[in-house]
Amino acid sequence: MNHTKSVTYVPRIICYLSPRSVRGGPQKLDNVISSESTRRKELTRSKKRKQHPPGFKAKVALAAIRNEETISELAARFGVHPTMIHSWKRALLEGASDLFDKGHKSHQDIESQVDELYRQIGRLKVERDFLSKKLNL
Repeated sequence: MNHTKSVTYVPRIICYLSPRSVRGGPQKLDNVISSESTRRKELTRSKKRKQHPPGFKAKVALAAIRNEETISELAARFGVHPTMIHSWKRALLEGASDLFDKGHKSHQDIESQVDELYRQIGRLKVERDFLSKKLNL
């Protein structure tokens, strides 16, 4: 028997089938193609987007701002897409002024927020104790 492979073209999927797997006519061929399609969908679903830590983004953005290497070279070096480098660089440049503006106010804001949270905790404890006493009676 000659087991040469025949090629069947399906939109967006190329299936390599041996003559043995096609026995059974078009119905069998449809089953083979749909199983291949399902397998490919499962493979693509398992890929998740890579999430980079903020420190890595800052490092790449600073390297881009220095202009010692081209964006393409940085993309190859760090293993990210050039578009991501441009967006991280833009975010760093836009957010740099906020770093100096909010520095003095943020400490006071944090203290007032902590005080408010402690007040809420106290109120919730009182409510919890009150309700637990009422339910036990």
